[in-house]
Amino acid sequence: NDNDNDNDNDNNNNNNNSGGAPPGADGPQPSPAAAATPMPTPADFRSVRKFTVRVEEGGYTCAPPPAFVSGKHHLHVIDHAPNAFGYIRQRRGLSDQSYLGAFEGAPGPHSTCSGDRFVLFSNGLSVVVQSVPKTTRKKLVGILGDYTQELLGDDFNPSLLPVLLQVITIKKTDIFVILNPV
Repeated sequence: NDNDNDNDNDNNNNNNNSGGAPPGADGPQPSPAAAATPMPTPADFRSVRKFTVRVEEGGYTCAPPPAFVSGKHHLHVIDHAPNAFGYIRQRRGLSDQSYLGAFEGAPGPHSTCSGDRFVLFSNGLSVVVQSVPKTTRKKLVGILGDYTQELLGDDFNPSLLPVLLQVITIKKTDIFVILNPV
């Protein structure tokens, strides 16, 4: 069932920040000297973390759609499987600082927005942020354990799968953050 009233992971709220909280998020930020992220458990693949991000005024050409922003200038975010994606980023050699740094400033060139659908590139074009249908997010979260195993299982034969760095939901819009393969 794919209606808007589902609560697929809301009851598994995980407030651990080891998956890396975005800039401006409420709560403590992970320390750069934090220990390596451990291999995710089955519970990590189903966990969610909720937080609020303050949106800065900046006159971006591709800003979050007005429907995303609640209150004065805040986004309420659901971060799906934060520890699992933190593990993927750590195994791919991407620190939380460099990952979050890719999102500073206005979106990069070639970014497009149309209503609540968008594809945004980071300034250095290293990261792609793309809205996806809810069914796609649900399918990915359902196979996340197998995806992680396939993606990271063999260091000598890297997978050709796209590297998902984070999956979030903002106001019922599901978003994939992907390492740009180019």
